[in-house]
Amino acid sequence: MQITFRKMVAASVLAVAALGAVTAHADVADPTTGNGELTLFVKNNVTGEVYARGLQINIDSIIAQGTGAGQTGDPSYTGPTTLSYSFAPIGADGTLTSFLSTGATGDFSWGILAGDSVGTTGSSSSPASPRRFVISTLANLDTGVAISNSGLSLEGTSQNSFFAALNVNLPDTAGSSVRGFGSAGGLWGATGSIGELAPTFFNQAPNQANGALGTDVLNFYVLSSGGTTNPSLARVYILNDVQLDANGTLHMVVSAAPVPLPAAVWLLGSGLLGLIGVGRRRRGTAAV
Repeated sequence: MQITFRKMVAASVLAVAALGAVTAHADVADPTTGNGELTLFVKNNVTGEVYARGLQINIDSIIAQGTGAGQTGDPSYTGPTTLSYSFAPIGADGTLTSFLSTGATGDFSWGILAGDSVGTTGSSSSPASPRRFVISTLANLDTGVAISNSGLSLEGTSQNSFFAALNVNLPDTAGSSVRGFGSAGGLWGATGSIGELAPTFFNQAPNQANGALGTDVLNFYVLSSGGTTNPSLARVYILNDVQLDANGTLHMVVSAAPVPLPAAVWLLGSGLLGLIGVGRRRRGTAAV
């Protein structure tokens, strides 16, 4: 079969169009994908402008997929459970550096948000699907705080709409960032948009209680909901704390475990005590 130059050009155009269709929504993996992406939000509370960036860290990389940690069917769950997870420090990109120069450190608040559905995406008409969320908050959920499955499941519907609107603002590149004013849709805390309620976790417990730039260390959690019809409480998985420095560097705050003293130190200590005892006996003998 003879292939003309015109056909080759047409085929190339179709291939490029197809590639564009694949990459057109490559900014933040939203909850409907079943493996939501952690997204950093920073807000200038004076101007109302908001910064958003996909961190390219998905929920499945934090907790096991399937029955297990972070899932509604985790048979080992007995209460708030600590997961050993950390990520390397993430520096500010050019957009965030420029954004932070628009105000003083005390003008900014920030938070991290992600969500997904486990097994099925669910919908507003069927919100009972199991869901997982990652949130940062000043609230302490480490000690048996009651969080309802029903509230979290309903919150998931709001998240779906929020991330869909956010992706409209992002420039269709994985790990990309954007900044915009309150009139922009889908931005965290932006007045008059679907993201206005995002810092409060869409009015569902726990309140996300966003932190202050450079000072607040936020608690970091995975929350797992069994759906609106599940009578048990939602599950809380504790991650290492997170902080956003004044220069825009995001990092985890890991509590250092006590360092056990090596055996040689104990031997040295006991030896010194022995020498002290000998010295005392010698002084006593000399006095006689």
